[in-house]
Amino acid sequence: MTRAIIFDLGETLVRFVGDPVEVTREGVRLMHEFLRDNGIRLDVEQLYDRWVKARLEAFEQAQQDLTERTADDTLKKVLESFGLDDVPDELVRKAVDIFFEPEAQAYEAFPDADETLNRLKSKGFKLAVLSNATCDRLIKRLVRDANLDRYFDLVTSSAGLGIRKPHPDAFIRVLNSLGVKPSESLMVGDSQKHDVLGAHTVGMKAVLVHSEPLSYEDPKLMPDWAVKELSDVLEIVKKVGN
Repeated sequence: MTRAIIFDLGETLVRFVGDPVEVTREGVRLMHEFLRDNGIRLDVEQLYDRWVKARLEAFEQAQQDLTERTADDTLKKVLESFGLDDVPDELVRKAVDIFFEPEAQAYEAFPDADETLNRLKSKGFKLAVLSNATCDRLIKRLVRDANLDRYFDLVTSSAGLGIRKPHPDAFIRVLNSLGVKPSESLMVGDSQKHDVLGAHTVGMKAVLVHSEPLSYEDPKLMPDWAVKELSDVLEIVKKVGN
């Protein structure tokens, strides 16, 4: 019997509709202005180059060892590269939040997200979000801005947990928070390597949404179901029972 459903966020419940380069440049511009207004004067192009490079390096390292590098920690390292070793943590957090402002505005909920979650919640399912992201505050904001937060018992991310999907501990910690077993839970996401593999590793069933499944020799990478629309999850839970 299925008691809980865990959702990925980006490209599962919400989608990015902006231009990645423009969003990043605008975010750096706003962050640069904020730092300047707080007495930290940097060359904006140098800040952009070091920030983008540091973010990419952090992402590549996290992909390798599945230990998340937060945007806050990355910005601290960038500021240290300018000789700024004592920037207060609160100022760093605010600068990161300002950087992510254009990105937050470039997301929108999938058209069927609200109705799908509403129907699942009304049937008594426990619902959670588990997203790979470098800023937990951003993930919680995206869920709030999409007006979906009222449906979830838990919203968390790799930044909040310290580990990235498909690490099994990320899934186990969410399941423990919900008070359910892997066999009682379903994972819904758009990534075979993150969502499907991680779910299968801990004994959950997995639904791939908004993506065509690729063929892999490892059966753990193959979803139990692949659907084109989020609302198709409603038919799946009917079949497996609740």
